[in-house]
Amino acid sequence: LAVAAGIGLSGLLTAALFARPVLQVVYGEEYARSAGVFVHAMALGTVTYMAAAVGFAMSAAKCFRAQAPMFVLVVATILGGSMAWIPSSGLHGAISALMLGAVVQLTLGAAVLLPAVQLASVNR
Repeated sequence: LAVAAGIGLSGLLTAALFARPVLQVVYGEEYARSAGVFVHAMALGTVTYMAAAVGFAMSAAKCFRAQAPMFVLVVATILGGSMAWIPSSGLHGAISALMLGAVVQLTLGAAVLLPAVQLASVNR
């Protein structure tokens, strides 16, 4: 989890510092004007990396039954956020909806994983 957070935060920092000039050179002025969207998307990536790491750990710990209901809640969260935020905020709204879904995934995944890890350490 710490590695995923570190990779995500380093990408986020890089984007925050250099998004506009890099987007300007690679894609032109139109994309450079949307540097804030790029930085917001990199923040989403950071949380998503962490949620994925927890998901891999859940699978390794054989916490399979909890995953389907968890992802139903994640999808419902993203759907609700998308309906609420995309019409008024466009790309930032879409990223915010995905961010909320990733936070739900990370939180619920950790809530399922921690007791399984504690139980495994007691049984050793």
